[in-house]
Amino acid sequence: MLFDLGVVEVYIRVKAAYPERVSLNLLYALQGALMDLPWNEIQPEIKHKLEEQTNQMQEKTILRKISAEETRPMRNAILRPGYPPELSIYPNDDDNRTFHTGAYHNEVLVGVASLFHESPPYDESIDGWRLRGMAVVENKQRQGIGRALVESCLVYAKSQHGEIMWCNARTSASHFYHSLGFIEHGNEFNIPESGPHYIMWRSI
Repeated sequence: MLFDLGVVEVYIRVKAAYPERVSLNLLYALQGALMDLPWNEIQPEIKHKLEEQTNQMQEKTILRKISAEETRPMRNAILRPGYPPELSIYPNDDDNRTFHTGAYHNEVLVGVASLFHESPPYDESIDGWRLRGMAVVENKQRQGIGRALVESCLVYAKSQHGEIMWCNARTSASHFYHSLGFIEHGNEFNIPESGPHYIMWRSI
């Protein structure tokens, strides 16, 4: 992931998952991993450049840990338009282990995702994490925000030592999940409020 995404992107995603525990030292350590150096031996000019790049990226879109309540208006507007808001309240939304993340562009919430400690329906013995409520506003779609949200959830699930991440993926979005390493399990099925879906999963 570090080579594919780059130091700054990985730092921002981990920071979003653990905002109170991650400092700039992680940014330097990631760069050090690429240079085979301890973080405290990174040259000041390289640190300064990394900080500038981080600030520039965060001015565009940043990820933050948010509350369940903050996710619900977007869940309702994008995933369940025209349906009662109560459908956007999920079981275990407020559980201590549930993780909610939001993408902000210039301090405006433009995407949300939630992760629940829940085994997949086809095997309750699996220590699974369920991705739900993944939504990005229309004018910010296909800009990498959805991918960033899912990968932020993956970071969290890995920290909890889960075995797999899974979701009920809309059939129309299956190519997106394929690009993130998910595969289908079983046959297509229909959810009345939102149409055809597949269960999709990937290892953590």
